[in-house]
Amino acid sequence: EAQAQWPGILLEKENKTSQLTEELIAHQRQIAELEQARDILKAQLAQANAALDEEMRIKAEAQQQRIAAEQQRLEAERRQASLEEEERALQAARLAQERELARQLPPVELLTFPHRFDVGSPTTTIAHGSGLKTLLLPLSDLPWESERIATTVVASISDLDYPVIFLTGAMDNVREVVRQMQTNTILLEGGAVITTLAVTDVSPSSILVNLNAEQVVRLSVANLVDYSVFEAFSEDSDRWQEIQKSITPERKERLMAIANAGSIVEPTLLASSLYEPSYQDWNTFSPITYRQTDYLWPLAAAMEDESFYDVYRMTHFSAATDSGNTFVKGDLEERIDYLFARKLVPLTSTILPIGGLSAPKEGDVSRWGIAATFLVP
Repeated sequence: EAQAQWPGILLEKENKTSQLTEELIAHQRQIAELEQARDILKAQLAQANAALDEEMRIKAEAQQQRIAAEQQRLEAERRQASLEEEERALQAARLAQERELARQLPPVELLTFPHRFDVGSPTTTIAHGSGLKTLLLPLSDLPWESERIATTVVASISDLDYPVIFLTGAMDNVREVVRQMQTNTILLEGGAVITTLAVTDVSPSSILVNLNAEQVVRLSVANLVDYSVFEAFSEDSDRWQEIQKSITPERKERLMAIANAGSIVEPTLLASSLYEPSYQDWNTFSPITYRQTDYLWPLAAAMEDESFYDVYRMTHFSAATDSGNTFVKGDLEERIDYLFARKLVPLTSTILPIGGLSAPKEGDVSRWGIAATFLVP
């Protein structure tokens, strides 16, 4: 009976073994699938981590760029604010300077004489025995229509080195030239003296300057505008001499008051626009027909009586060859602007153009300046 059961037991064991084998194979397959899934998940996790790292990196870089950009913006704003503050400060300084200059150089109607216009120009000296260079610019006696005329006048002398420049003419024109030149100036009743020399004394018509520690010079200005004689002469009127004689006393009195403003022992230069010719230019030998008369024009003669000498005529012997005309209108050509010197030795003098004033439109007056060099004994 027991033997009879063995085949069934063996079959059952065989079946059991086969079943277990199949289950083992199934488990092994499942394990392999799980391992494969695990590997896939690990790969996916690695990709996800790499993507996250890249995203974090990109975000970090973007944040750094935003921070850098913000810092640059803030720095740019700070620089802009600083520049704007500097510009405001400069603008305020310019406005303050303009206000100060306006205070120092008020409109013509508010000017009183003498008036100092001090822009802080460096002070110069003239060594003993050296020449004193001066320049007289007779400007128009009518106010200019444009500031550009003053600009051409200033430009015409910009390359000249003269420690003393006299201006005569309409005070509007004088003031505008002074304003554009921006050099220490004393405005006077007859015009102005632009100078880099030290000014020690002022009066309505003259100033006293130091050449050096030992020498001084008085600089005076006279501007006696009067066209009545010229107009009568141009009209071929026989009354011009009568008119001249009638206006001379008052004009001579004014000129003498200016000429004798300082001490007679002081070396003195008087720059003048007299609107009257010199008697030295009028004589019977003159090549200019209307001058062929020995007419004693009184103002230049009166200056000689006060020991003042006509600098241009002293350095140019003949009016025929060296006319020195400073006023030209049509056929009328005359020296009406003068540098008179007392107790100074004239070395040289010349006539020079004054910007557009020496080449005016047809029919207008042409004016010329005088440059001269002196030795102060």
